Amino acid sequence: ILAVGAHPDDVEIGVGGILLMHKKAGDRIVVLALSDGEHGGDADERMEEFAKAMHEMGAIGVRGMMPDTLIPDDGETVRLIRKVVSYFKPTIVYTHTNADAHQDHRAAHRATYIATRDVSEVYA
Repeated sequence: ILAVGAHPDDVEIGVGGILLMHKKAGDRIVVLALSDGEHGGDADERMEEFAKAMHEMGAIGVRGMMPDTLIPDDGETVRLIRKVVSYFKPTIVYTHTNADAHQDHRAAHRATYIATRDVSEVYA
């Protein structure tokens, strides 16, 4: 399972319950936080919370280190997500919806859909 969020807390807020169900089923969970969320608070503190959340969920956390509020929806982001997909080989991916009000969430959605075109199940 791969969950892609624009910011460190997006995934557990958006699909935390679903990921816990996957954990209970024995699935490997990988969470990609595209940015450190530095405009939503202290980046170091947010990444510490991310690490704790990943530990609690039994998930592998991957830090994308993209610029908060400026995540592009093209090449750089697509390449990062493709690299994670290539390495972990998920069969199910979760990400933001394109209808979200935050520009980083929409960019994460678009880049994820491009980068995961070979994954059979991608959910927003």
